[in-house]
Amino acid sequence: MSTIEAISLAPAEEFRNKMAEFEKMRRELDGMRKGAIADLLKKRKDFVAQQEKERKEFMKASTLELRQLGYEPSDGESEKSNGHEASPVADPFAPIFATTDKPKLQMSPEMREAKRQKQLAWRQRTGRAGNGTRGRSTGSAKFSDTTHCPICEINGHDARAHRGQEKKRPFTRAELIDRGYSTKED
Repeated sequence: MSTIEAISLAPAEEFRNKMAEFEKMRRELDGMRKGAIADLLKKRKDFVAQQEKERKEFMKASTLELRQLGYEPSDGESEKSNGHEASPVADPFAPIFATTDKPKLQMSPEMREAKRQKQLAWRQRTGRAGNGTRGRSTGSAKFSDTTHCPICEINGHDARAHRGQEKKRPFTRAELIDRGYSTKED
């Protein structure tokens, strides 16, 4: 081998050596990662087992205390709690906490009438009385007795009241009453 060949092969050989070292380190790190995962899984399993053991001890002690206080489970109560194995006495508070619905408060007829009267007074005060205006104000200055409509040829509103009509035409008697421009006695 000549010196020219030795010089040209040296960087390639060095690269291969570095790659081999890198692969070796990667395998070692991967093994360490798998070992750490296995340790954590074992610790978690041991923790869950310890918690289950403590839960069973608590259930046993509380069952004994409940029986000493004269509590016996009813027929409708399950002997299993939360899918775990059967305990001698089911959780006595489970039926209480099982319902999340709050009771609805009922208003007395007097309270309902007072509320209705208050709403009616507000509607009258603000000009939103229940006269078919569907919440629109009836006390506007734009729709007064002095305003004249060239389409209907009557006082009480102007042509803007006909904006919703595709073809402009006079309102019928029923429409005038419904819009609050006329009363039934007229």
